[in-house]
Formats: sequence, structure tokens, C-alpha cells
Amino acid sequence: ESVRRARSALEERKEESTGRIVIGLPPRVARVFTAPLVQAFRRQFRHASISVAEGLSTTLQDWLVLGRVEVALLFDPPPMPQLEFEPLCRDELVLVGHRDAKIPVPASIRFAQLTGYPLILPQMPNAIRRLVESGCRRAHTTLDIAVEVDTVQAILELVTRDQGYGVLPSGTVTLAPGRAELRTARIHSPSIRSSLVLALSRHRPLTKLASETRRLVLALNLPALLVGGDG
Repeated sequence: ESVRRARSALEERKEESTGRIVIGLPPRVARVFTAPLVQAFRRQFRHASISVAEGLSTTLQDWLVLGRVEVALLFDPPPMPQLEFEPLCRDELVLVGHRDAKIPVPASIRFAQLTGYPLILPQMPNAIRRLVESGCRRAHTTLDIAVEVDTVQAILELVTRDQGYGVLPSGTVTLAPGRAELRTARIHSPSIRSSLVLALSRHRPLTKLASETRRLVLALNLPALLVGGDG
């Protein structure tokens, strides 16, 4: 009986994924997704390990190409022949300001009207900044960029202290600790949308563990976490 049990355990282990997976997450995804991802991974893959590498989308793209990560979530990557993208969700960018700011934030605003607001934006090559610059080209306008800081959290903190205005994904603003102090405006003509994709290398064979981790990521309903569901 003990021999049969040992054989059964060995067969079961053979079928389970083993090894180590490195997954890349941008900071604002890592903040809400690392804990549920690791919990689900450890529950499903008892004999494998996971490493979460955090970095900006541009950095994660390079790491995918170099093989430093096997799976990554990226915001608005440019087309790259080396990488394969699978859309996960989209979020609209909004103007955000303090509720008592000198220049009030309306319910909606044309992109060209953003010129009247001193903005706090990330530096290039940040994905949000690229989207805003693309909007400038489409609207044939330039913006008043008063401050450049590289993280969404720092932008939100400055806006909450009434130090300027941000252009951020609406889901991120919904999750902001000082949400009650903030007002948002839908941007139109053109509107700007941020896309989150799951990315894999086209030129490196996908391990069984990487393939199953991809399926796990898709099953975890990340969009709900990003817009402030239960995350």
C-alpha cells in the first residue's frame, strides 16, 4: 500500500508544473495584483516558485526580449515583432484636480482645453505620457507641464495637495486614498484610452509553467482589481 501511495504521489508530481517563473508587472498593477497572483500561484503550483519583477512597461518590454522575464503585463506597448500581445482591459484617461482648485474641474473637457491647466505628468518614456503626447499631436496643441514626476502615486499625492492637475486612468483615481478631495473630468475630442496587455516573447519557447501562469493571470479578473473592485 505504501509503495502504491508513493507511486501515485510521484505520478501526481510529474503532472504538476515545476520550476521557476519570472513575471513582470508595472508599479500600478503590482500594487493591487501581486498578492492575489502569488496566493493563487502558490495554491495551484505547489512545486514551483514565482518571482515578481516590477518595472515600467518600457523596461519590462526589454526584459521580455532579453529573456529576463517570461510573462509581463504592459501598458500601451508599441507594436514589436519580437512580442505577442493579448489585450486585458482598457481605461479612459481623465483630468483630475483638487475639489477646491483655483481652476475648477468640469464634468467633461475637450483635449485642447487642457492647455489652461498646469499639469503634473510623468517623464517620457512613460506610457501615460506617451498617450498624452499622442493626444497633443491629434489635437494640434501643446500643454502647460508644470511638474514631472515618475509615479502615479506621486502625481495623485501632489494633486491631493492642490499642487496642480493630473491626467490619469480613471480606475487609478477611483483607488486614490484621497478620492473625496478630487474631481475628475472626462476628456474628449480626442478621448485617450490606456490599454493593458499580457505580453510574451515570440522567439522564446513557452515553458509549461509559463503557459499555465498565463492562464492563471487571465482567470484572476485583473480589470476588477484595477478599477477598485475588491482589490
